[in-house]
Amino acid sequence: MKYKPFSKVSDNSSEIEKYFKEELNKEAVQPSSSMIDQINNILNKKSKFPTVKAIVEDMQKRSGYYDYLESKKAQQQKSPMEAEGNVDKGEPEIFKELPSIQNTIHNIIQDTKGLLPVPAVFERLQKIYSKESRSSKHWGDERLILYVSKANKEERSKMPNNQDESRLGRVDKKVEFDDIQDDPFGFKSNM
Repeated sequence: MKYKPFSKVSDNSSEIEKYFKEELNKEAVQPSSSMIDQINNILNKKSKFPTVKAIVEDMQKRSGYYDYLESKKAQQQKSPMEAEGNVDKGEPEIFKELPSIQNTIHNIIQDTKGLLPVPAVFERLQKIYSKESRSSKHWGDERLILYVSKANKEERSKMPNNQDESRLGRVDKKVEFDDIQDDPFGFKSNM
């Protein structure tokens, strides 16, 4: 706090009071009306968005979710049949080049009862046909992937469904009734 030098203290008492009041007003809390004005401004403030949907879209754009949704829409518009799972029903190109591969696929899937994942089936196929098919473009064919996946699913559906799944992991402790009658105390089994 900066003090002004006064020549006469007793004569300038009004000056001292005035100076003191000014300094206090500088440091004092502002009247509460400014707080009320701030609250009213917040409550009465008009939103820059006309609807809730516009607010949601703005938040999606800022978070990157909007771009993600747009890319998904573009992908579905590009290939709507693929998005629904109705990919071209034609045979994969590799079947024309190597007709025996179809039988090999079925043999691999039948041997594993459809429990081998699709990438593992492709690994086996590529090992078997590494010399015959030098081009790798056929291995990524969506029709071939779907063909292997469907064959896998069909083979898995042929497996019997175990209805008594509540007993999984338990040991059968069935004792023959005849054994209990012959040796009720279990002496014969200890000898």
